[in-house]
Amino acid sequence: MNSLISSEHNVQRAFDRAAHRYYENCYEGQNGSLQKQAAQLLLPLLEGQIHSQGSNYLIDRLVDLGCGMGVHWPALKAFAKHYTGIDLAPKMILEARKRQQAAEKIGNSATTSWLLGDAQALPLANTSADIIFSNLAVQWCNNRKAVANELYRVCKKGGNVYLSTLVSGSLKELYGLKKLGLLRAVNEYPEAANWQQQLERAGFTAVVVKTNTVTTFHTTGSELLRSMKGIGASQVIAAQKEATPQGLRTPKWLKAINTAFEPYQQEQGIPLTYQVALVQARK
Repeated sequence: MNSLISSEHNVQRAFDRAAHRYYENCYEGQNGSLQKQAAQLLLPLLEGQIHSQGSNYLIDRLVDLGCGMGVHWPALKAFAKHYTGIDLAPKMILEARKRQQAAEKIGNSATTSWLLGDAQALPLANTSADIIFSNLAVQWCNNRKAVANELYRVCKKGGNVYLSTLVSGSLKELYGLKKLGLLRAVNEYPEAANWQQQLERAGFTAVVVKTNTVTTFHTTGSELLRSMKGIGASQVIAAQKEATPQGLRTPKWLKAINTAFEPYQQEQGIPLTYQVALVQARK
């Protein structure tokens, strides 16, 4: 099997498994979750642009790339006449549709659609989106050049991209476990500047990339790893390699994990540090 296809298939399966409890694991009652913190950094950038156009301004078409179960749908659809959510995982799209059906009307009467699709080959027409929003999705893509080219292809002239993604320096606490042989591998992410280069080469102008440190805290080392599995993030992605699942193992292994994390203990718990790049680009 082609390694890229295999990698994407494993990521898809991981998020399918996480779909039914994704909101609970990532957003409900977890003020300090990675997804929630990243969204709290990214959404104000989009809101600033919308509000600068006037209180009643609505963009025509907004795409939510890596929409998951539609957590940001209520906020995003309030800014647009047409909202399209795209995700790689079929069960995430199913949960998003259920969420829409159960929700009351919020904001305006935007047309909403949900599509199964890959950021490296978007199921959208050329120049069809005014805004593309993506919170913590594109780090799962092996081919950043393809992602940048697709964003440029789909974005209208004068349109904008707002995305957050993980970059180099993330997960530093896990490298010690790898050295001890407790983890087979740790995800390696690109430098933030690489995203700027790819987007500029695709044709975007006014590309701005700012990196923020985001930290989540956990009660034990094994709970830290379990939390990653619960959000579909226990896959190791490396170019030209298949995604490798890192499931929880034996009680002896879990004890060793907890012992290895003890030196990292802080008052709030055991930290896991991420470098989150906030990217804005204009076509």
